Amino acid sequence: MMHRIFFILVLALVPAQALASSQPEALGAQGAWSGYTFTENKQKVCYLTGIPKTSEGDYTKRGDVFLFITHYPGSNVFDDLYFDMGYPLNKGAEGKVTVSKQSFSLVGDDTHLFSEDRKQDRKIISALKQGDLLVVQSASQKGTKTTDTFDLKGFLKIYQAISKACKKP
Repeated sequence: MMHRIFFILVLALVPAQALASSQPEALGAQGAWSGYTFTENKQKVCYLTGIPKTSEGDYTKRGDVFLFITHYPGSNVFDDLYFDMGYPLNKGAEGKVTVSKQSFSLVGDDTHLFSEDRKQDRKIISALKQGDLLVVQSASQKGTKTTDTFDLKGFLKIYQAISKACKKP
């Protein structure tokens, strides 16, 4: 959880110049999926990010939506998964992820949806590796319901790239 919070803060709060100094290196892109690596406190970090192919909901203003999966091999943390929903969520808000016919519950805080433990992250990632579409359903702080659909074409290739770069066991 601490890694997830730190990574979110790095992406959201650190000025672009500071991020540039860490010099993220692209590992590849495939479809809506991209993989990167960078060094943080002399430790390698690898992550992938993906964007939905469609976003539905009766909203007037919404930021970008992303799925992130991050590996922190220096801390022996792998498969840290969360969604940035592009709008504020109520603390403890519920979300739902569906991959093929498998569904998983998520909880929210700030603008992020995540599972309650790494075991569920691994189950979701296992489903993503085999699925064609990922559907994420949630609601904003104002109660606006959204549905985001991700095309999983290319996901496995990018996941394998970040796992190889960070020597995931």
